[in-house]
This record gives sequence, structure tokens and C-alpha cells, in this order.
Amino acid sequence: MGAGKKGKYKRLTIRFTVVSIFILATLLTACIAIGLQFYFSQRLATDAALKLYDHSARSTGSYLSHVDSQAINTTRLLAHYNGLYNDDGLTRESLSMFAEVMQSTPFIYAIYIGLDNGDLFELVNLNAHPIVRKQLGASHLDRWVIIEIQEDGGKRVRHKHYYDSQFRKRVTHSEPTEYDASLRPWYATAVVDQVNKTEPYLFQNLQSPGVTYATRMVHGNAVLAVDIALSSLSDYLHGLGTNLAGDTTREVFVFEASGDLIASNSKQTHDVVIPPSKPLQLTPAQQALIDNTLPLIASNETDWPPIDFAIAGSPQGYSIDLLNIIAEMTGLTINYNNGFTWAEFINKFKMGEIDILHSLMNSEDNASLGAFSQPYLSLPFSVVTLSGNAPITAITQLENRRVAIPMGWSIVAIIEQYFPAIQVIEYQSSLEILQAVARGGVCCNR
Repeated sequence: MGAGKKGKYKRLTIRFTVVSIFILATLLTACIAIGLQFYFSQRLATDAALKLYDHSARSTGSYLSHVDSQAINTTRLLAHYNGLYNDDGLTRESLSMFAEVMQSTPFIYAIYIGLDNGDLFELVNLNAHPIVRKQLGASHLDRWVIIEIQEDGGKRVRHKHYYDSQFRKRVTHSEPTEYDASLRPWYATAVVDQVNKTEPYLFQNLQSPGVTYATRMVHGNAVLAVDIALSSLSDYLHGLGTNLAGDTTREVFVFEASGDLIASNSKQTHDVVIPPSKPLQLTPAQQALIDNTLPLIASNETDWPPIDFAIAGSPQGYSIDLLNIIAEMTGLTINYNNGFTWAEFINKFKMGEIDILHSLMNSEDNASLGAFSQPYLSLPFSVVTLSGNAPITAITQLENRRVAIPMGWSIVAIIEQYFPAIQVIEYQSSLEILQAVARGGVCCNR
């Protein structure tokens, strides 16, 4: 019995105990060392990344400040010169001065003068960005383009004069246009001794987004303006976020205080890829009509997603995609005009300044605008209120309440006619009415 108990229990030797403790201590030390190394490596990598992004942010901020101050100072300085233009356009002295300015500040895309009668005299820097040369159809022999828009024989005509680096004229192209400089936002807001900067919008001649710095000239009834294409800023951001091999190492975005995107080095991606369109089979008469049709100008709101909006001045949205598909299928050229409110677009359409007004209701109030296409989208009206409010299930619930609606919408006249007890408050855009609801200034918006 005693022998059996003795064989059941084994005594641990001192050597086994020491070795076991040594192994456990070594493993524990190794785990602690590896953990500390991982922690400090991660901390160093995080600190390095933060410093890198902080440097990128500071560099971008410094570059934007430099661009902004340079554009403002250039605009203010040039506006004080006398004799920059005459009835024939820009003078030789102004051309020399404008060219020298744009050679020293290559991010400036164009400098121009708009007159109260709607005329425009512009010098374009073809080296500002490759897209400028492509959009204007310039040759590698060209260095500058002078654009002149004036009335000729009762019609407005755009002349494009292409010059080489020595300002020798190479060729001239002319085409009819409805462009009126005095109606542009940069012209309407310009005052003497103050430089105004626009929000990003689509340059009419370039069909590329940018911003304009403008001021009224001290001498004469004219406004001097300086354009900066956002593609120049995107190029700077691209260089800031790439390595020596040209690979993108970090994405950089520039936003306005409102949250709207201005520029980025990131390639734009689309959640929905639109397949290539098949050209329509046109009759000879239809093809001749297409060939003889000048580029059409369509409206483009900036803040009505997902139907019609803009990102950094570039047209986006369901209706924009549809128009682009139509252009591909027919061979038509459709350009866009943005930077205006919906009410302003309606007036421009009535005056013939734009050719296509889209994303609107075929109502009695709009019947006088012209021919309507077949409906391509059904959008029922909705009501937006603050969370926690009782749901709105009938329009009569809005009586004796303040309702925000975008200015110029056809629903305004309908409500005022059939529901006079509803107090309609009109705002310039959809974004403004949503902000009004968030502030509690109105009950809801439609």
C-alpha cells in the first residue's frame, strides 16, 4: 500500500524547476519586448504620418494663401491702369502686361476685361494647364489666345485669335454666341477698389471649373477679372501627394468652410458606370441639322443632388448624365452654365442665353417657356421637418405655417393659388431651405 502511493507522486528536480522558470521568464520578457517594440513602432509611424499630413496641410494652406493673395493683388493693380482697352479690344500695352503677369504666375488661366455693353476682351494662357490647350483646340505652335466677344451686324460674335510665343497671329476662328459679360456673376458683384472672389463655377469659354477674381476698373465703365482654373490646384495637390515614382502615397482634399469640395489629387470615381452609347441612325437631313447646330448651352444647378448639382464647379447628376448620353448618341455638343440660381436660369432661358432648361415640371406656370420633352423621371414632392415633429401626411397640415421652397419653383404658384393659408418663404437654393429648417426658421421645405 505504501509502495503504491510512493509511485503515484513524482518529485520535481531542481534542474527542471530552474529551466522551467528560465523559459517562462524568457518568454515573458520576449512578449513584453515585442509588445513594446510594436507599440513604439506604431507610435513612431503614427507620429510620422501625422507630421507628414500636417506638412501637407500647411503646404497646401500656404500655397492657397499665395495663390489668393497673388490673384487679389494682380487684379487690384491692373484695374488701376488706364488705356488697357479701346474699341478694337486689348491694347498692345495691356497684352504685353497681361502676358508678363501670367508668365510669372502660371496658375492664372486668363485675364480679361468686360464692358457694360456685354463685350469681352480676354487673353488666355495656354500653358496654364493641358486642358486649356485641348478645350480651345490650340496647336503646339500656339502660346496665347485672344478672345473677343462683340456685337457685329446686330448679333454677338466670338472671335478666337491664336498667337505664337512672339505674338504673331496664326489663325482666327469666329462663331455666333449669346455670351454677355455684363450678366455674369463676377461682373454683377464687382465694385471699385474691392476684389471679389466667386465660388467655383464652370468657365463658359473653357468648360472647366475655376474661380474668378474681379473688380471694377478705376477708369472707364468696365470690370477687370482674373481666372484661376481649379485644375492648376489639383495638379499641385497631385504633386504633393505622390512619391518620386509618381505613385499616390496620400490623398489630399481641399474643402470650403461650407463643406463643398474644391480640389483633390484623388481620381474621381463613379458608383454607377454608364456604358458607352450607341450612335443613333440619322437621316441625311438630321445629320445635316446636327452638323450645322452650334454648341448648345444647358443649365446646371450646383446643389440639387442627385438630379442636378456640381462638385468643385464640375456638372454632375442624373440629368447631366442623361444630356451627356444624348450628346454621345446624336453628335451634338452640349456645354453647361452654372453659378446661377434657378430663378436666374429661367430668366436666361427666356432671354435666349441658354438653350436647354432641364429638370423642371411641365406645369401651367412653365407652359410659356417652350417645347417640353417627354418626362424622363418622376419625382414626387416630399416634406422635410426636424426630427421629433409629427409626420406630415396631408398638405392641409401646412396651413398657417411657414414653408420654405426654392425661388422660382413652379410649385410656389400652385400653393399660393390653392392653399393661400400656407405662408411660402422662398430661398435661393435647396441647400438654403434645408439650413433654414435646421435652424428652425421654417416648419419644413418641399
